[in-house]
Amino acid sequence: AAALTVVCQRERIDALVLVDAGVDSLLRHDEQGLGTVTEDAYSLLAAERAARACATVRHVLLFAVGCGTEGGISEHDFLANLQSVKRAGGLLASRELQLEMRGVRAYVDAVRACVPTNTTINMQIVAALEGNFGQHCPPEIVPRGVLPHHLWITPLHTWSWLFDARAIIARKLFWQPLGSATSTAHFSQIMREQRAAAKLIDKHGKYVGGRPYASMF
Repeated sequence: AAALTVVCQRERIDALVLVDAGVDSLLRHDEQGLGTVTEDAYSLLAAERAARACATVRHVLLFAVGCGTEGGISEHDFLANLQSVKRAGGLLASRELQLEMRGVRAYVDAVRACVPTNTTINMQIVAALEGNFGQHCPPEIVPRGVLPHHLWITPLHTWSWLFDARAIIARKLFWQPLGSATSTAHFSQIMREQRAAAKLIDKHGKYVGGRPYASMF
């Protein structure tokens, strides 16, 4: 957050745009599966603090690409969260991505160039852009242990959404305690403690909340 604040002040930045390949950033933290929530939360926390410290920053936006899920996140949870943010006025725009777009073509080329270190989410987006559907596993991620029955490619993977990040942050549970984390391990510890206190998980860590994993496909 400190480094981002310095850049905003020095360059007089008026808008911060965060990019999320996938949908972890929309998590409310009461879902059963949290995916890679730590990385997305850190980015949102840093942007929020930089915006508060730098008077020139008027907008904090989140650009989410593709309904790709991993780490126990369900498409059902994402779509429910999307509608909740929309009701709050936080959805600013949405658009389908197509291979004919120059920026999309450059994105696909970049993903292909970083094999095998690319992510499962990016490969799902590319697979959908190329017209695949259903139980399809891009061959590039098979060595990582990903199999066709682990994935379900849909046209939703080719959609993108632009949000007011402040509307997303306003919905998140445990935001202030999580903001005190000093490391990823500490963040995970705080998340477990807060979820236990909210009776979302039991003393053994088993999920007992009201949003169990629900598959749409």
